[in-house]
Amino acid sequence: MKKNSLLFGCLTAFLFFVVGIIELIGAIKGLNQIGSGDIFSFARGVLVFELISAIILLVASIISISIIIRVGDDNPIYASTAAMLSFFTLSSIIDTFLAYALLKKMAGRYSDYVSMPTVGVVKLVLLFIALLLFFVGFFLLKSYTNEDKACGVFAAGTGCLLVCCVLSFTSMDSNTDGFTITGTIFLLIGCLLGVTEFLNSYGYSGRRLNTPNYHHSSGYNSHSYSNPTVNRGEKDSVEELRKLKELYDEGIITSEEYNEKRKKYVDKL
Repeated sequence: MKKNSLLFGCLTAFLFFVVGIIELIGAIKGLNQIGSGDIFSFARGVLVFELISAIILLVASIISISIIIRVGDDNPIYASTAAMLSFFTLSSIIDTFLAYALLKKMAGRYSDYVSMPTVGVVKLVLLFIALLLFFVGFFLLKSYTNEDKACGVFAAGTGCLLVCCVLSFTSMDSNTDGFTITGTIFLLIGCLLGVTEFLNSYGYSGRRLNTPNYHHSSGYNSHSYSNPTVNRGEKDSVEELRKLKELYDEGIITSEEYNEKRKKYVDKL
C-alpha cells in the first residue's frame, strides 16, 4: 500500500462528510424559512434536491471511509474517493442549473435578459471537465499497469474542483451566509487533501521502478545493470498480476482472494 494513502483517503472522506452535514443543515434551514407562492415552490424544489444530495454525500463519504479502512488496498482507496468526488461533481452541476433556472423564474417577464454569471459559467465548465476526468480515471484504474495514470487523472479532476472553490470565494460578498462560507472552506481543504491523496501514489511504495537497477563501480565511470533473470522474474510477476486482475474483474475470485494472491506477486517485484 502507498505510504499515507489510507490516512489521506480517510481525511478526504471525513471532510466531505462535514461538507454534507453543513449542506444538510443549510437546506433544512432554508426549507423552514421559505414562504409560499409559485416562485417559492420552485425554490423549495431546489432546496429538496440539495437536501437529498447532502444525504447521499453523507452516505457516500461513510461508505468511502468504510471501504478504505476495511479493504486497505490502494485501488479501492482511490476508487472510493473518486466515486465520492464524482457524485459531488454531478450534484454540483445539477444544482448550478437549478439555481440559474430559479434566477430566471424570479426575473419573471424579464427572464430573457437574465444570463448566467461569468463565474458560474467558468465553474460549470470546470465541473464538466472534472466529471469527465473522473470517468476516464475509472477506466484507467481497471488495469493494474495504468494505476499511476488513473491517479494522475483523478488528481487533475480534483484540481478542477479546487479551482471552483477558489472561484466561489472570489464571488462571495458581505451578504454571504456563514453556512456557505464554512462549507466552502471545508470543501477547499477536502479537495486539497484529495489532490494530495492521488499525487501520493507517485511517492515511495516499494513497487517496481521503471528505471533499470544499477550501481556505480569505484575507480571508473561505468554501470553494472541488473541481470536478465531478475527482469524476467519481474515480467512474469506483472503478467500473473494481469491474469489475476482479469479473474477478479470477471468475478471468478473474491476480493479477499485477489488481495491475498496479489500481495504475493507484488512482493516479488
